Amino acid sequence: MRRHFWKTLETVFVLVTFGFAIYNYLAAEELSDTLSTHYIGPFPTFISQLRNLVAASHKSLLIACDVPGYGVYSSYDDYVAYQAAVVGKVGKLQELKVIFLDEPGRKNIVEVQFRGADITQIKLSKAFRRFTEWSKVQPDSIRTLDEFERKLLEIHSQIISQDFRGKNVPTGEMVAASMPMFVWIADGKTAVFSIPSSRTPPSEEHAFITQDPHLIKQLTKIFRTYESKAVEK
Repeated sequence: MRRHFWKTLETVFVLVTFGFAIYNYLAAEELSDTLSTHYIGPFPTFISQLRNLVAASHKSLLIACDVPGYGVYSSYDDYVAYQAAVVGKVGKLQELKVIFLDEPGRKNIVEVQFRGADITQIKLSKAFRRFTEWSKVQPDSIRTLDEFERKLLEIHSQIISQDFRGKNVPTGEMVAASMPMFVWIADGKTAVFSIPSSRTPPSEEHAFITQDPHLIKQLTKIFRTYESKAVEK
């Protein structure tokens, strides 16, 4: 019980510290493309930049995000390129680790992502049409939002077994936990961090890229905190 308390306190401390770092940085100067940290857009528009960051890594690559198939539904083609870049680093880096939420955590995230959505409107979207093309799911087989979410969760499980563990990508699943921030860190020199918000539907997520050593140090601490709560499978 006492150990759990200190672990929780450690997590809170790291996040608060990072929050102060962001606040002080923003107070110091306005972020722009000419500075070491800048905004790169809302999800899923920045996934192509994740692929570039992964491809540019030479020594280490640390990834922590909510689901294994990051962007697989919202931007499938970008996901495929990003995933291929990760797999391409197997056996080439001193450290490679991908952490995502366990099955209950993934279920909660998918429910939050589509909370309040109308399945009829989902089925009219470009993302859903693309989804039926690559997944071979028959549109008529998806009649309710619950059926749609279950199918997405099945795909995430398949991605773990086929695209990660089946290709020897070292992974860990965070048990009974949440991720208030997602991170991708290459060589300890460049990082992307994404901040999701689910306060009101639809959920939103916005990302930044940085080469600021102080921010990267805090991001690495956050990753290591996630890692300490992850079970390797």
